[in-house]
Amino acid sequence: MVLKGGLMKTKQAGIKKNSGFTLVELLIAITISSVVVGGAYGVFRGQQKAYTQQEQIADIQQNLRAGSFYLTNEIRLAGYSVTPGIIDAGPGIFHIKMDIWDPADWNNNSRTNVDSDGHIDHAGEDVIYTIVRRNGGVLLPDDVDGNGLPDTLTAWGTPEPAILARTDVFGTNQAEALMENVEALSFAYAFDNDGDGYPDRNAGGGIIWAVDTDADGKLDTVLDTNSDGVIDINDAEGGAAQAIPGDFSSIRMVQMWLLVRSPIPDNAFVDNKTYVIGEKRLQVNDSYRRRLLTAAVVCRNMGE
Repeated sequence: MVLKGGLMKTKQAGIKKNSGFTLVELLIAITISSVVVGGAYGVFRGQQKAYTQQEQIADIQQNLRAGSFYLTNEIRLAGYSVTPGIIDAGPGIFHIKMDIWDPADWNNNSRTNVDSDGHIDHAGEDVIYTIVRRNGGVLLPDDVDGNGLPDTLTAWGTPEPAILARTDVFGTNQAEALMENVEALSFAYAFDNDGDGYPDRNAGGGIIWAVDTDADGKLDTVLDTNSDGVIDINDAEGGAAQAIPGDFSSIRMVQMWLLVRSPIPDNAFVDNKTYVIGEKRLQVNDSYRRRLLTAAVVCRNMGE
């Protein structure tokens, strides 16, 4: 009886030992697993968000570098071996002539039909930077009034991003897209009318940045309306009319503004800034990321 009872007790103990988890144990395990999975998901989402943000910022920066590279180089070349060098000094267009020399095709673009002959009779030596829009396979003007803001608007009233284009590219007589997602483009011009070799300055000591608003070949509007030496939100939008003697041949520097937007919105981000782009102000209130590039470039061949 003892042996039988002992065997029975051993069997019962074995059954109890292999009976599995209790409900309390399962609840504890589920709770711990939930915490671990939730933490891992939070880390993943954070990493994904940071990656998306950095990708957007990198896209914007690359876009800006591409556009500013072309603009900066050709602003410096304006007037090379020819007079006048700058043809249009409007707020939203940059139009120059330069005697281009490229017989060896140094940039490998297969365009060598121009030469440094002292003449500007080749179409490629007449260069225009402006804003355009893609319609199918064709680039069409998208800044008819020349103010530097795309004419096509979004549903909430801000400019629909357009394309910075260069026309004419070595005789093609067609616009060539340089950068996408451009919300604004603007220029201003510093000049030397007194012939002292330095840009003229206002009473406050700041460089006078001006534009030609009526396309008459003369700078007629200054942008630094409070004469503090900078163009910012404290200056009057549209600038102030001022009769400036001389013509575009007195221009010595060009200041440019490029506002570029990310291609897609970031729902965790809100941009409600007011951007100063030359003579214009752009108020936004959306979830797109933006970068504003401002640079002043010396025209190395003007005034030689």
